[in-house]
Amino acid sequence: MAFELSWLLEGRVLYARLYGTVTEQDDDAADWLVEAFLNQSNGLPVHVVTDTTGIEQIQSDIKPSRDVEREHPLCKHPALGVRLSVSSARAPLFRYLSPFLSEAFKPSPLTFHSLDAGLAYLCQIDRSLSRGQFLKPATLHSRPA
Repeated sequence: MAFELSWLLEGRVLYARLYGTVTEQDDDAADWLVEAFLNQSNGLPVHVVTDTTGIEQIQSDIKPSRDVEREHPLCKHPALGVRLSVSSARAPLFRYLSPFLSEAFKPSPLTFHSLDAGLAYLCQIDRSLSRGQFLKPATLHSRPA
């Protein structure tokens, strides 16, 4: 499994870290888990932070689609809040998917070069969040609560 998902803030901010070689099976499993986390929403938006800095390779059977929103109903999930990406412009996933994602997702997920920068931005746009509330990514698990 080349991903981990957990709450940075229970019920409000989901952290998805992809690393190593990402396969189509990993992508499908991650979608299923993200939906399980989103379904736990208590009526407030669930913001999703995706960290792709650890990706080394994308298996060639993953084909990005220009029609991502129709193919991935998660994009229209009623609990989905702001989507942020933590990535490097040199990361394989960023180079591979950025043209497709910027076209398919309106607005595109915002990209930050560190988790701290992304969380600081999230706290600015969602005043119900504060920096001291977030768990450390080292405490992550891959199961919804």
